[in-house]
Amino acid sequence: MHVDNAALDRFRRSTARLTEARTREWNIRSRPGALKTCTNLVGFAAESGGGIERARQKLTDKQVNLIVFNDVSRGDIGFDSEENEVTLIGRNGERQVEKAPKRAVAGAILDEVARLLEEADGRGR
Repeated sequence: MHVDNAALDRFRRSTARLTEARTREWNIRSRPGALKTCTNLVGFAAESGGGIERARQKLTDKQVNLIVFNDVSRGDIGFDSEENEVTLIGRNGERQVEKAPKRAVAGAILDEVARLLEEADGRGR
């Protein structure tokens, strides 16, 4: 059997580039804050039961400015409901967004992001 060494070398180089790209992608997914080029990053934590502790840990692990915690174990909010309820977890504390239509909850999240942006610009509310 004849082995084309040039082709084998090209395959090895392309495999090495692919491995490097996948490793870089994994690092971005696991710690997006490590490549932070913007002022604020928001993460989302869809957890069940007592998952708020895991959500709090994600704030540090992912190096983001805000985590939006959603308790997906509840049947009255979330994916199969017109309403939601979340906890906004930031470096300076937490704020509960009470059960409301999803559009209102999204507005509360955006209000918090706007507050964080103003705070970063030195114009905090």
